[in-house]
Amino acid sequence: MKKLLSAALTAVLLVSLLPLVSCSPSYEGFTYKDGAIVSDDGEKTFHPTPIGFQPCGIGEKCAVFDEAIDLFTVLDLEGNPLDTGDWMTEEYAGSASVVYYRDGIVIPPVDEIDFNVCYVCNEGNTVISVATITDPEIIDTLIDTAVSGRSDALFIENEIAEYTIKFHSDAFPGLFYSVTYAVCKDGHYIVDAGNDTVAEIGDILEKYVSVNGVPAN
Repeated sequence: MKKLLSAALTAVLLVSLLPLVSCSPSYEGFTYKDGAIVSDDGEKTFHPTPIGFQPCGIGEKCAVFDEAIDLFTVLDLEGNPLDTGDWMTEEYAGSASVVYYRDGIVIPPVDEIDFNVCYVCNEGNTVISVATITDPEIIDTLIDTAVSGRSDALFIENEIAEYTIKFHSDAFPGLFYSVTYAVCKDGHYIVDAGNDTVAEIGDILEKYVSVNGVPAN
């Protein structure tokens, strides 16, 4: 496995981010056009999710984009595949991951999505959750702080540790929205690539995770 997400505080949550091998010899073809990908028969159009969104997991290969880029089914947190008529994804690439959604599906601004849970993760060869947060006030504060942060390249230095925070909503079962949590000597920061912002977050996460990545509780 290349990438795994494990929410290991209260239960083991293991979702593979390594594409599964399919025995099918042929796949539906798509071509890039006007910022979207369109099926070769012209009947299907998919749009890329905004920056910051990632698949919860990756299933079997289901299509090919521009005859060179493989597309895969999107898995939810339990490892169930979503309908490929609605969702597809490229291979997992961390913050550079690209998920595609069917024309007609609406993804609202991040601060309008009702996130139910977020995972504070260490990312390496595996993505390991070191803290799970379900408190809606904490989740709302993190999101509101991220989207309202500064967009004038606030400089972060003296970083001690870095985590990825992955937000999940039942409304979009196959998606995470991810931001970076940077612990520095002079403060704690949220870096939101999706909104191109940086914001000081204070000590709101200290009771969930310590500097060295060991759960604080």
